Amino acid sequence: MKVILLKDVARLGMKGSIIEVANGYGTNVLIAKGLAILATNTILNEIKQKEASKLHKKELAKSLFLQMIEKLRSDPIKIGGHRHANGSLFATITATEIVKAIHLSTGLSINEKQVHVKDAIKHHGTYEIALQEGDKEEKIQVIVKE
Repeated sequence: MKVILLKDVARLGMKGSIIEVANGYGTNVLIAKGLAILATNTILNEIKQKEASKLHKKELAKSLFLQMIEKLRSDPIKIGGHRHANGSLFATITATEIVKAIHLSTGLSINEKQVHVKDAIKHHGTYEIALQEGDKEEKIQVIVKE
C-alpha cells in the first residue's frame, strides 16, 4: 500500500514522502494515528500540480528579478538625503528606502530581506549593494545625493 506521510515518522521518512508499507501497518497504524493518508491517483496528481506550480512561481520570480537587475544596471538608483554641516546624513539610508526607490525606478517590488547593505549608508556618494533572489545574488549601484 502506498501512503503519503503527514508527519515525520522515524525509520520511515519525512513529511510529504510517498512510501510503500504493508497493508495492515498502513491502515492500522499510520492512517489510524493520523500519520499518513492513502496515496490515491487523485492525491498524487494534486501533489504533482502543486510542485509544478511552485516551480513555475520560482521561475517567474527569477525572471522578474533579472529584468529588474538589468533596469537598475542601466539606470542606477538615486536617493536624496540632507546632510549636516560635517558631511554626514541626518538619517542613515535603510533597506526600506532602497526598496521604495527600486519600486519607483522600475515599477517592480522587492522584499526588504532581499536587500543586503554591506556598510551603513551615512554619507553622500555611490554605494554598492547586493540584491538576492533565491540562490542568485546581484550587485547594483545606489547613488546618494542631496
